Amino acid sequence: MTRPVPAEHRTLDRLLSRAGVCSRARARELVAAGRVAVDGRVARSAEAWVDAGTQRVTVDGAPIGAG
Repeated sequence: MTRPVPAEHRTLDRLLSRAGVCSRARARELVAAGRVAVDGRVARSAEAWVDAGTQRVTVDGAPIGAG
């Protein structure tokens, strides 16, 4: 049995896309280039799950809105 995923939990590429930062494909490029951080740590995978309600996501040091 699977549990439902809360609405604020999204993969990093999907979160960036929903926030209007870029497309999911571009988000994967930004992560690969080391330009995205989650809670101050450089993100290593665009497929990582993040909690938009509690984790701080930045692109080039600028915080994004939770989409």
